[in-house]
Amino acid sequence: MLFQQCNCGDAVRFIDSELMLVFVIVLLTALGVSIQPSNEKDLRKDLANPVSYNQILTSDFTMHQNTDPFNRSQEIWNLQGKFYSLLDEYVIVHYTTMPLIFQPMDDENRNQFKTGNFEYRGYITSKKQGDWVFAVGPDIRMFNSGGLAVVVIYQPSIFTVGGEGVQIWGEDINQTEVKPIVSLRLGRKTTIGMLDTITVKWLEEKENRWTIPVGLEVGQLFRAQDHLPVNVSFGAFSNVVRPDNASDWYWRLKVDLGISM
Repeated sequence: MLFQQCNCGDAVRFIDSELMLVFVIVLLTALGVSIQPSNEKDLRKDLANPVSYNQILTSDFTMHQNTDPFNRSQEIWNLQGKFYSLLDEYVIVHYTTMPLIFQPMDDENRNQFKTGNFEYRGYITSKKQGDWVFAVGPDIRMFNSGGLAVVVIYQPSIFTVGGEGVQIWGEDINQTEVKPIVSLRLGRKTTIGMLDTITVKWLEEKENRWTIPVGLEVGQLFRAQDHLPVNVSFGAFSNVVRPDNASDWYWRLKVDLGISM
C-alpha cells in the first residue's frame, strides 16, 4: 500500500458526516427533478445480479463510525468499473476496484490517507441466464493476495436472493468474505436490500475474527434520456459482531452509472 501521513485534527476531514448528508439530500433531489424514470426494461434486476453482463461505473463512499480507541471515523471511497467479454456460450464479467482510504492513526490527533489494494475479480458464467445464475472466477488483490470468488443468485418475481463469496490467501492472509444478497424490487423504481458483507479473518484471535453487519439499504433507479441508467442507494448498517476497536456502525452512499445495459 501507498500512504502518507496527515497531521490534521478533527476539523479537517476527508468528507465529514454533515457535508455528506447534505450531499445525499441535494443529489437525490437533483436526480428526482432532472431525470425521468425508465418505463422500459426493469434494470434493477440486472443491478441486483453481480454477474449480469453490462457495463457500470460505481462510486461507493462508506463512513465507518466510532473506530479505534478514540471513537473516530474512517472513510473509504471505492471506485469500481464493471465490464464483460462475450464468448460463444459464456460471459466473463470483470470487476476492477481501487479503494481510497482516510483513517485515524494510533495517535489521537493524527490521520492517514492511503490507497488500498487494487482488486481484479473475474467471473465466468453462462450467456443464457434464467432465474438461477451461477458464476466462478479468480480474485486478485495486488500485490499481496489472491483467491477464488463464487456467485449463486436466484431471481424469481420481484425478489433477488443468493450470495457472493470470496476466499483470499496470501502472506499472513487467510480471509473469507460472504455477501448475502437479499433484495426486493418495489414499484418501478425502488429496491430495498438487507445485510452486507460478512468478513472472517482466520489468522486473528478467535474473538477478533468475525465482522457481521446487519442493516437496510434503499436504492432509487432513474434514467437520463434513453440510454443512461443511474441508480442511487443509501444504507446504514450495524456491526453486531466485530473485532476490538472496529466500527460499531457505518453508512454508505453508492451511485451506479450504467454505460451499457
